[in-house]
Amino acid sequence: NFYGNGSYGIQLIEDSIIEAAINFSLDNNLIIAFHCLGDSAIGLVKRHVKKSITIENNLRFRIEHAQIFDPSDYDLLNRYYLIPSVQPNESQNDFEFIDSKFSPVLKSKAYQYKSLKSQLGLICFGSLSPLNPPSPFSQMYLAQYLNSKYNSETLSRKECFNALTIYPALAFGDDQILGTLEAGKKGTFVILNDNPNETTKEKLKNITVKNTFIDGVKIC
Repeated sequence: NFYGNGSYGIQLIEDSIIEAAINFSLDNNLIIAFHCLGDSAIGLVKRHVKKSITIENNLRFRIEHAQIFDPSDYDLLNRYYLIPSVQPNESQNDFEFIDSKFSPVLKSKAYQYKSLKSQLGLICFGSLSPLNPPSPFSQMYLAQYLNSKYNSETLSRKECFNALTIYPALAFGDDQILGTLEAGKKGTFVILNDNPNETTKEKLKNITVKNTFIDGVKIC
């Protein structure tokens, strides 16, 4: 409902296909990432999730592109443990569209980082690469500073860092081996030219990777 006047997008996938995909994933222990472009798409997923998913069979499904999220659908996250994932790099393009097309009420629903994160205590960031640059540091910058244009939903620097490290590991069920540097976990990490948790606002988005290690082996 982009314009706030009752106009909606077009549903391109039949309900039966969505329901079959959910049931197949549950039967085969697979994670689904629902790509929901807009709050109406999230409402569509909510309708189907309520039919099939319980706490007992939860597989950490995700809502991708959770940039526009109606607060009335928050229960989709905390009741069915669906993990929100947002692409902060998209905000640079989205805000121009939001300014010209969204009603004031809809603008307040855009990029609700803090509220989304509070539902389950985690939120994931994605880059939408190659459509956008994959830099995680530009994502941290945008999520911490740009979103204040419409609301107070910005995240702290540490929360942004977690949204790129331990929270995705939790979302995929890999938090016992990835997400932090600890004894017993895989030595998969990068060495940077600056500390993203301590550097200045101006330098944050320009941090570069000096070296990359996978399973303790330097690959570049």
